[in-house]
Amino acid sequence: MNPHFWGRVVMALLGIIVALIAIVSWTMVSQAVVAEREPVETTPSEYGMAYENIEFLPRMPEERAEENPITLRGWWIPRPAQAEGPESAIVVVHGVDSNRARDPEPYMPLIRDLHERGFALLMFDLRAHGESDGEVMSAGYYERYDVLGAMDVAEDRYGIPTQRIGVLGFSMGGVAALLGATEEPRLRALVVDSAFANIDDLFAVEVADRTPLPEWTVNVVKPGMEVVARVRYGIRLSALKPEEFVGEIDFPLLFTHAEDDDRIAADHSERIAAAATHPETRLQSFPSGGHSAAFSEHAEEYLDVVTEYFQGRFDGT
Repeated sequence: MNPHFWGRVVMALLGIIVALIAIVSWTMVSQAVVAEREPVETTPSEYGMAYENIEFLPRMPEERAEENPITLRGWWIPRPAQAEGPESAIVVVHGVDSNRARDPEPYMPLIRDLHERGFALLMFDLRAHGESDGEVMSAGYYERYDVLGAMDVAEDRYGIPTQRIGVLGFSMGGVAALLGATEEPRLRALVVDSAFANIDDLFAVEVADRTPLPEWTVNVVKPGMEVVARVRYGIRLSALKPEEFVGEIDFPLLFTHAEDDDRIAADHSERIAAAATHPETRLQSFPSGGHSAAFSEHAEEYLDVVTEYFQGRFDGT
C-alpha cells in the first residue's frame, strides 16, 4: 500500500478530529456564557427601605467603550434619615444565575440589617441577569466593569466619595469585584463571599452543568474552548484566577465562606486569602449555610463581621 495514501488518511482523520473539537468548543462556549435570568420579585420597600430605581452603563475600558453599550438596572437605597456622620455606601454584587435580590438564598434581610446600621446601598443586576441588558455572562471578566460602573453611580450621582464606597461581592460577583479592585486604586473596602480561586478548578463541572455534554468531554475540548472564548467573546479565561492576581490589591480584604459550601469549596477562599499580600487581610469561615449563604444561618455573627470591617475601612480613610 502506498505510504502516501496512509499519510493522507491520517491527515484527514486529524482534520476531522480538529474540526469536531472546534465545533464542540464553539457550541459549548456559546451555551456556557448564557445565564439563567431570574426575575426580580421583591423590592426594598417590602423590607421597610426607601429606594430609587436606577439605570447606568458599565465603566468599560476606552478600547471597548463603543462596543454594544448595555444598560444595567438596579436600586439605590439611601441611608436611614437618622444616620449620623459621613455617608458611606456598599455596592452589592450577586453571583451567576441570580439577581440583585437573591444569591441564591434571598439576602434582602442582610441588606435591611446593613441599612439599619447606617449604610446606603446600591444593588443591581449584572449584565445578562435580572432586568439588565446583555446576553453574555463572562464569569467575572466583563462584570468587573459593571461593578466599576456602579461605583461611578454612587460617587457621581449620589455624592459618595470613592474612598467611602465599599463592595460586597458574592461568588462570581466577588471575582468581578476583585478584578475591579485591580483597576480602581481608590477602592479601599471589599468583602468577598464564596468566590472561586481559579476558574480551572471549576471549569469542567460548571460547563458540564450548563451544557448537555458530560464532564469528561469538557476536559478534552478545554483548550479549544479557551480559544473560542477569547476569539468570539474577548474573554480571557486565564484572567479568572483570583489567587494569582489578588496580590496586586494593596488594602486589607475580608473573605467569608461557609465550610459546607458544596458548589465552591471553602478552600478556595483560603487560597485567595493566603495569596493576598496585605497582612491585615482575613478570612472568616462559618460552619454552615451553603454556597454564598452563610448569613442565612449565622446572621448576627456575619453582620457583625461585615459591619466591623466596612466601618473600620471607612473610618480609616
